[in-house]
Amino acid sequence: MATQQKAPDQAFLSAGGFMRKAMINRSVGSDVPHVIPILDSLKPGEVVLEVGCGPGGITLSIAKRYPQLKVLGVDIDAESIKDAKAAGQGLSNLSYAVADVVNLVDSIENSSVTECIKTGCSLVYSHAAIMHTSNQVQAIKSMRAACKTGGTISLKEGDMGLFFAYPEIPGMQKLMEVFPRIGCTEGADALCGRKLVSHALAAGLSRDDAHPFELSMSAQITTATMHRAGFAAGFDKIFETNRKNPELMRSAGLNEGIVSLIREGTNSVKAYNTPNFYIDTSNFIFPADYTVAVVGAGKGIGEYIAKAYPQAKASQTLTTARTAMDLDSIKNDCQSINGNFRILALAAHATDPTSYVIIVKALGRESDGRLHALVYNAGGGVSQGLFENNVHEMNFESYSTITDLNYLGALYATK
Repeated sequence: MATQQKAPDQAFLSAGGFMRKAMINRSVGSDVPHVIPILDSLKPGEVVLEVGCGPGGITLSIAKRYPQLKVLGVDIDAESIKDAKAAGQGLSNLSYAVADVVNLVDSIENSSVTECIKTGCSLVYSHAAIMHTSNQVQAIKSMRAACKTGGTISLKEGDMGLFFAYPEIPGMQKLMEVFPRIGCTEGADALCGRKLVSHALAAGLSRDDAHPFELSMSAQITTATMHRAGFAAGFDKIFETNRKNPELMRSAGLNEGIVSLIREGTNSVKAYNTPNFYIDTSNFIFPADYTVAVVGAGKGIGEYIAKAYPQAKASQTLTTARTAMDLDSIKNDCQSINGNFRILALAAHATDPTSYVIIVKALGRESDGRLHALVYNAGGGVSQGLFENNVHEMNFESYSTITDLNYLGALYATK
């Protein structure tokens, strides 16, 4: 649930580097699209602040998409800020600092970030952040203080009371029941989403014609097999970490029997089988200069699709896979299908956050600025957000579609 107006702090979903890696996938387009019209309207030099930025996925995408704006990110987790700074190296319009949103300005050690906030931010937003604070109203007051007159405060928070799973597997039903309690044991508000308007009013924001609230609600539906597997693996990792805390287990009413039942439930939805499907290439005859890139073409769906393009008379395919053996195999198969077909084989692990730089540069270089489509088939989708965030680095005349087959469904992006 989201609302915006013209918000001891500790993330309780603690799973170390696993959660930070998952959060780097966030981007302005996929996670906070409601702020894009606001960002589009801002003038050069105006300041945007994310409260609870984590490892910086959203701020990074904003800084790249809007180089004329000054983008700031603050988070209480020092390791997340360290990761964010590393990912944002080289961007002069992007800055990060460790800070406690409940006491925002006074807790920041980075003086340049402090000064930017004191001058007033045109947009102050949070995404699934203030629910993890000990005082949501005070957090919104801090956001209000950082926002300049006429600026916008945007809040988007989850509501764990609306979680459900079907079929009604006992372990998954138990997970939906106890997961909100885990958050409550460490001071988080698992039902924060439904309270945003009340919290905003309590923080002193006005609700009148001059200061309208814009309210919306959205749902995340997890149905694709591999998406479900990633979702379940995430919960499994969280329980693996938190079960090591006996006090938390007792406070949340958990015991080893309940945890085992939950893990049985998550394991039941983690199995992944590559679906059998058929591509009728007679329906896809491409122009002679058509160029497509297939990331993750070594096996399974990616391999099948990579082989379909020479059948459909595409001129060249740029493929990546983890091993040289897989690449040699796919290259030989494609050229046996179409002797004139050109294929670039690039060894790269698409789920490695550092690989996207190699992939982006290779695609831009080898496609000669004429990449027509990208099939982004990177397994669990760990680096999907990184790839999306950096898509504007590609100097393509025609960049049309990203399709992540395994993780998030279809994404559409235009240059």
